[in-house]
Amino acid sequence: MKSEITEQDKLNLKKKFEIVDNKPPGWVGYLKLDPTMFAYNFFVDDRNLPLRLFPHQDLILNDKSQLRLLNLARGAGKSTIAAIEAITMSYWNDNSLVLIMSSTKPQALEVIRKIKVFLNTSRFTTWKELFPKGKKESKAEIEIKNPGKKTYSRIISVPATDAARGYSPNLIICDELAFWENQESIFNQVVLGMLNRIDGIKRRILALSTPNGRFGPFWECFNNKAWSSYQFNWRINPYNTEEMMNILRSTMTDLQFRAEYEAEFVSSRDAYFTQLEINNAISSEANQGWKGEPNCVVGVDFGKINDKCVIDIGAVLNQEERKNKQVIRLLDRQVQPLGSDYALVIAKLKAINEVIKPNMFMLDATGVGEGPSDVLKAEGIPVEPFKFSLFSKVTIMNNLKILMQQGRIQIPNDKELISQIEMFEYEASKSGGVMQPKLHAPIGKHDDEVDALALMCYGLVKDTGYIYSKFITPVLSEEPDEWQKTVDKGVQHNIDFVNWLNKNSMQTF
Repeated sequence: MKSEITEQDKLNLKKKFEIVDNKPPGWVGYLKLDPTMFAYNFFVDDRNLPLRLFPHQDLILNDKSQLRLLNLARGAGKSTIAAIEAITMSYWNDNSLVLIMSSTKPQALEVIRKIKVFLNTSRFTTWKELFPKGKKESKAEIEIKNPGKKTYSRIISVPATDAARGYSPNLIICDELAFWENQESIFNQVVLGMLNRIDGIKRRILALSTPNGRFGPFWECFNNKAWSSYQFNWRINPYNTEEMMNILRSTMTDLQFRAEYEAEFVSSRDAYFTQLEINNAISSEANQGWKGEPNCVVGVDFGKINDKCVIDIGAVLNQEERKNKQVIRLLDRQVQPLGSDYALVIAKLKAINEVIKPNMFMLDATGVGEGPSDVLKAEGIPVEPFKFSLFSKVTIMNNLKILMQQGRIQIPNDKELISQIEMFEYEASKSGGVMQPKLHAPIGKHDDEVDALALMCYGLVKDTGYIYSKFITPVLSEEPDEWQKTVDKGVQHNIDFVNWLNKNSMQTF
């Protein structure tokens, strides 16, 4: 991952500009090989001067990797990179197709507009001269005549939907990928699906965006070594100043500024579990398998149509300690694939019972989970069905959050598990004048991992007789020091919520 510009990078860029200015013998050949020199020779900037790209733009445009990802702050020149990439690819490659996919239709058209501005102000020709004669201009498509040929290449911009299916592009530009709706299905099925077509074309992908939380294809590809990734914050643009940034900071939350201008992957500002809590809970000793630990509890979240079935086995490590000092470890985590037959899941739980003999199976008995719970209970297996409701979900998640805060839980650094915990959201709302907090995964995401872990922990804490009485209202700030200050001063109660707890308590705390 490239996140810094070296003096050598700056020197290399300077030499490119000098070659175009001085025009030594053979210099024209560079225009086809180097997008930066092509742009400097033919295009102009907003001041009508030769377009001088920044060092980071030069590095990105000359990166020949098949998969490139740009995590760039606002104002770092993403649209310019996309426009120059599209023009050079389509101009120099006969009959090529560049497909630009954007989060919305207006944004898709904006990229095309940017390309037309460059072409209409170029030094060598105008877009009108490149455009096929007699063909009506399109807002979403550009055709460019290949030099010295009778062929044309196309640049097409579409929203990031199933509308992109059916194309066979040479280059796919994923504009603001982190903000696509249904990004996982569209990117995984449509975009990556284009790479698998057997037609001899080596397709390339350029994914660019500001970050939008630690989930989704943009975050996953950024952490995938198969991608050539770049990360640059607002400082990469020399026209940005601290004074300007301070003004922007005053108009937005800290989380928003860090994501949009520092190019940081931060969790949702409504995240229920803070990054500090999650990091403190991660342990290399977790998920190493059951090794004879006694008094285990098994938490089970039965998968629905779009969810997997997750089985978590945990135990208290230091049972001789006081109840509020005991540490819980996730010993084993088993995930059943989508569409698993419930009979197979029940058989697995029976096998776990025979080998481990847990004190309790905490089962999600909501909906489809009610039937398996009854079957297991009928066979004498220690099952405690748990039906999720507005209040009951708050109860078990609150328990999990406090265990994390107190450093009393150990979980593995598993990608899916951590991702779901980071995305899990808190939503405060009122119904009939009563505070009704809601805890849930973002729309289109999953919380099966979080539910199974919370059920396991609740069963272990409940089994010891130590249930927490205080609800922790999440602090909507990602700053660990601010959160720690809150903890040090004592738990800050949401008065309306506590009153609601008192009125609606399901059990004695």
